[in-house]
Amino acid sequence: LAAFSVRLPQVNRALWGGLALGPLMLWLAPQHSFEMSAMILILVGVAGGYFVVPLNALLQERGQETIGAGRTLAVQNFFENLAMLVMASGYFLAITMGTSPVTVAYGFGVLVTLVILTLTRWRLAGVSRVD
Repeated sequence: LAAFSVRLPQVNRALWGGLALGPLMLWLAPQHSFEMSAMILILVGVAGGYFVVPLNALLQERGQETIGAGRTLAVQNFFENLAMLVMASGYFLAITMGTSPVTVAYGFGVLVTLVILTLTRWRLAGVSRVD
């Protein structure tokens, strides 16, 4: 989907997928129905793909121009693994402190929403200064 609708010159369109992730997580948190949870998770996958695929293409293109594709992928993988370690540690800490999984899911949804909103504002502010 993203490969057909988002080209590198219009990479900011990918932000819409990212902006959908937080609210989808918040919608997922209280679900008790398997079918509804599965549908929301499919939407999370679509939104995440729409967000990540164009950004990976942009990263690889810009990385090729600067430090090379291999080093760019190494840096990307390092930070993705670091983020997974931090989030898994945060989840473990929250559960150890007795926080319910639903509350953790709400917190994750709020965190994702705030981070993507911040990235979107930063990206769009940078674009308006460049133009």
